[in-house]
Amino acid sequence: MSGLNNEIIAFSRKLSLSYSKETRKAYAEAYYSMIYRFINNGSGKRKRALFEIAKKVKWFRNQDAFESIRANFFYLHEKCQNFKVFIFKKEYDASSMSYVSKLTSEGFLSKSQVIDDTNLISAADTILIIDDFVGTGNAIIKGALNKINPLCNVFIICHCVNRNTMVKLEKEFSNVLFIKKEIYFSLEYNRIIRDTYQINLIKAVCSACKDRRFAYGYGNLGLMITYEGVCPNNDISMLWYREDYKNPFNGWVPLLDRDINVYMVDIIAKGIKNKDVFLLYNSLKLAEQIDYKEFLVLIALRLNSISLKNIASFAGIDTIYEVRNIIKILISRGTIVFDETKNYDFDDKINKIISSVINKLIINAKPWNQL
Repeated sequence: MSGLNNEIIAFSRKLSLSYSKETRKAYAEAYYSMIYRFINNGSGKRKRALFEIAKKVKWFRNQDAFESIRANFFYLHEKCQNFKVFIFKKEYDASSMSYVSKLTSEGFLSKSQVIDDTNLISAADTILIIDDFVGTGNAIIKGALNKINPLCNVFIICHCVNRNTMVKLEKEFSNVLFIKKEIYFSLEYNRIIRDTYQINLIKAVCSACKDRRFAYGYGNLGLMITYEGVCPNNDISMLWYREDYKNPFNGWVPLLDRDINVYMVDIIAKGIKNKDVFLLYNSLKLAEQIDYKEFLVLIALRLNSISLKNIASFAGIDTIYEVRNIIKILISRGTIVFDETKNYDFDDKINKIISSVINKLIINAKPWNQL
């Protein structure tokens, strides 16, 4: 394992090299933790195959997406200045919102140009839709195209898109055009991976996914992409799906996540260091329910850290022995159900509290592109 472990360390460091010096170590540790958990779904030949599969995932940074979006935006802006940006995802953490906010803060967009379905849209308007990734296109169809006047010209700017989806949208909606100055076309897993053993392993795990909608990714797109550890549900299920798998793959630990990215891990780590987490812990009056160190261990687990060493480092606990004892206490209370090498689950009440703390820290943090 030592040879493979060194390879994981080297690959994790390689993924982190493009980040700032201040955050590089945190990103490398987060990537290592993700990959280490994933390969421990197997042993021997399977463990090696899982690492090779992890390396073949397309690991994007959020910055990669923004640079592509900005380049496409400039290209469009040279040809057309009178457009309105339509917001079709209104969640505060929606990626499309963050890119529109960044373009606005840098002075490339005015707030008056940003609209949603509460604004009146005329046939003479030119509409721009921005997102990092377009999978099946259903979100854009339901959230935007079905609400926009069909006589409007609609441009779509994204970093990554499934080529078939792009062709379908441009064909079904004659007023829609993707800006293709800088764009990445996502590929299916069987066009990325050629090794027979790895292909068969992917098929075996994905076929064991009990929710057939997601076995090979939503829409059967079969993708292998991620933005800093977060992936679309169009990725193959073995990379992100956490629910039921048939034997012998029950308890499967995926590589990626649908919500928690490596940037969030860095934010929480900083929040612990500068006492923001402690202030939230006190404001929520949690001391009567749970000790602060126990609370930090729960946050580490919620962020998918499974190595006792990583949990100790993250929570500022001196020894692995102390972490192990805290976990035993949490298990005895029924706060978590935990298997050191496989699964864990949270008490619903605690899970909501932890999610609330994480969300508050993310909202209050600087945007990723200001790090």
